[in-house]
Amino acid sequence: MIQSTRLKFEQTNEYVQKALQEAQLSEEVLVSTDIEASLNRLNNGIFKIAVVAPFSAGKSTFINSLLGFDLLSTSILVETAAITTVKYAESPRAEINYNDGSQEIVENIADLFEFKKEIKRYTAVNRNGDDFKVEDAISHVDIYWPIDLCKNGVEIVDTPGLFAQYEKHSGITSNILKSVNAVIFIMDPTTVGEVNFMKVIREYVENAKRTTMDNSDKHIFFVVNKIDQYPETEVEKAYTELRKVLEGVVTAPKIFKVSSYFGFMTKMYEDGHITINDLRRDENIKFVDDEGFPVSGRAINDADVPTIQRISNIQSVYDSLGIYFEEKNGYLISEVFQKLNRAIELEMDTLTKRLQLEEKRYKDQSGELKEKAEKLNTYFKKEISTLKMKIEEIIEYNLNDLSSRKSIMSKLRQLFHSDAADTVEDVRKEFNAEWRKSKRNITKNNADDVLEKYFNIIDLKIENIKQQYHQMSFNIISKTLVSTVHQCEELIQELEENFKRHFENEFDIEQSSISFFNFDELIEELSQEIEKLFKGNSSSEIYEDIDGNLVKMKSNNTRFERKKGVVNFFKSWFGKEERITIFELDDFVADISKEVDYALDTLQEELHDALRSAHKHISTNLDNDIIDMLNSQLIKGRLEQFGQWQTKQLTLLFNETKVSKESFKELKTLSINKCEKLEELLNHNRSAFENINHLEMEVL
Repeated sequence: MIQSTRLKFEQTNEYVQKALQEAQLSEEVLVSTDIEASLNRLNNGIFKIAVVAPFSAGKSTFINSLLGFDLLSTSILVETAAITTVKYAESPRAEINYNDGSQEIVENIADLFEFKKEIKRYTAVNRNGDDFKVEDAISHVDIYWPIDLCKNGVEIVDTPGLFAQYEKHSGITSNILKSVNAVIFIMDPTTVGEVNFMKVIREYVENAKRTTMDNSDKHIFFVVNKIDQYPETEVEKAYTELRKVLEGVVTAPKIFKVSSYFGFMTKMYEDGHITINDLRRDENIKFVDDEGFPVSGRAINDADVPTIQRISNIQSVYDSLGIYFEEKNGYLISEVFQKLNRAIELEMDTLTKRLQLEEKRYKDQSGELKEKAEKLNTYFKKEISTLKMKIEEIIEYNLNDLSSRKSIMSKLRQLFHSDAADTVEDVRKEFNAEWRKSKRNITKNNADDVLEKYFNIIDLKIENIKQQYHQMSFNIISKTLVSTVHQCEELIQELEENFKRHFENEFDIEQSSISFFNFDELIEELSQEIEKLFKGNSSSEIYEDIDGNLVKMKSNNTRFERKKGVVNFFKSWFGKEERITIFELDDFVADISKEVDYALDTLQEELHDALRSAHKHISTNLDNDIIDMLNSQLIKGRLEQFGQWQTKQLTLLFNETKVSKESFKELKTLSINKCEKLEELLNHNRSAFENINHLEMEVL
C-alpha cells in the first residue's frame, strides 16, 4: 500500500506537470498559489520507518522480510551498533559516515555475502570480541540497494537494540526516533510481561509519541515476533500482556503477531532467490495446514507457500504501514489538485477581466478610462504599501514584542521561567521515588544491573521531558501563528473587497468572487515548516556513570570475622582459624544512594541547562526563521504577487494605442477559446483526481 500511494504521487506529479504546461498560466498566478512548493513536497518527501527491538528479538530478520531480501546480518553473535538506513539506488553501495565528518564508500562488491561481511564491520558489535568500537567512531551508515519497497523515498532505519550491553546504544536509538515518520517495536513473546522490560517499553513509546507535535500515537506499531517458535497460548499471553501494558499510553495499539522468518523465506522464494527445495530442507519451516496436519520437509510444495506467508502475517504489518502512510501524506495529492484548480480559475478570471478592459478601452473615445485606471492604480499601490506595514507590525507585535503578554516570545519566556522550573522540580521527585523502588532489589552481586536499568529509565524520562517542552513551545507558536494569519486575513480580505468595489464603480465591470488568497493553505504550509524546526534535535548524555565506584563500595562494606565455636577457637592457636565474610548490605545500599543522589543533582542541573538551551534555540528560530518565513509567505509570496497581478490588469488601460477592430476580435476569440480550454481542463482535473485516488495495485 505504501507503493500504491507512491504510485499515486507519481501519477499526480506527471498529470499536474502536463496540465501546467497545457494551461500556460501567468507567473503571478503560479507564484501566488505556490504550487511548485506543493509539488516539491509531493516528489521529494521521505518516509522513514524505524525498527526498534531488544537484542535477539528478530529485528534484522523482520527488516529483511519487509525488504524481501537477505540484506542485513541476522547472526546471533552480532548486535547493531550504528544507525543503519536502507535506501533505494540502482547500484548497491554503502556510505559510512564517521563522527569526525569524514565518509567512506563501500561499492563494487559483486558478491552479496562479501558485501554483508564488509558492512557488518561498520554497523555491528561482534560478540566474539571484535575490538573496533563502532559506536565511538561511526555516526551512521546508509545502505543503498535496488529494493522496490524503498523506491520513492521510503527508508528503513535499523536501530541499536534496547537493553544493549553498550550504554551508548539506548541514547542513539532514543535520538533517532525524533527524525522518523513511523516506529515499529519488535518483541519476543518471552520478554513481554517482564516488569523492567515493559517499563522501558512504555518510556520508549512515550518518547516516540513526543516526536509528533500533536503527541499522536498513530505512527507507532508493535510486533510480537517469532510466533513460529512458540506455542499459540504463549503468543496469546504475550499479546494480552502487551495490550494491558499499553493501556493509557497508546489509544488503539496496533499489535501484530508475526513470524518474520516465514515472511522472509516466502518472499525470497517468490522473488526467485531460493527454491522449493530450500524451503523443504529448512528445519525451521514447520506449520499446520488448514486441515490440522503438521507439514514440514519433503511434504512442503509450491501450493503451501501462500499458507506459510499467511501464517507470517507480514502483509498485515505492511498494509497497516501503508494505511498510515496514506493518511499522513494523502493530503498532498488533494493539496496539489486544489492549487492547480484555483490557479486555473484565477487565470480564467484574469483573461475575462482583460477582455472586458480591452473592450472598454476599444470603445473609449474620451481618454477618461486611462485617467481612471491611473488613479485606481495609485490608490491600490498606496493601500498595498499601507497594508504591508500593518502586517509587519502585527507579526512583530504578536511574535516578538516582549511588552505584550500575548506575544509568542513572552509566552515562551513564561514557559521557561515558570513551567520549566516546576517541571525540573517535579521530575526530581519522580526520580527519587523511582530510586526508592529500585534500591529494594539491590544485592551484592546485582547492583550494577539495577543501576543500569534505573538510569536507562531516567534517561528515557529526561528525553520525554525535553520533547514535551518542545511540544509545548510548538503549540504556543502554532496557535499564535494561526491567530496572526487570521488577523492578516481580515485586513487582506478588506483590501480585496475595497478594490473590487472601486473597480466595479469605475469601470462598470463585475468582479469575480474568486479570492487571490487561500489562508487555510498558508496555515498548513507554515505548520509543516515550523514542525521541521522542532524535529531531530539531539540530546547529550545525561547521567554520571557510578559503576566504577561499585568495587570500592563493595570492599568498604565487607568485613571478616572469626567463625564462632570451640573448635575454631582451638584452631586459632595454630593460625588455622576459619573466618566468615560479612557484607553490610544496608550500608552498601546507603553508599550507592549517596552516589545516585549526587548523580541526580547533576542531572537536575543538566536538565535545566538543556531546557534553557532549547528555549534559546527556539527563541532564535522565532526571531530569525519563523518571522522571516511568515513575512516571506504572507507579504512577498502572496500580497506582493496580488499587487503585481492587479497592477498588470490596470496597466492595459495606460496604453495610448487602441487596438484595431480586427485585433480586438482576434483577442476576444483567443481569450474565449483559452477560457473554454481551461474550463475543460478543470473538468478533466476533477476526474483525474478521482481516478488517482481510487487507484489500487498489488504490493508484496
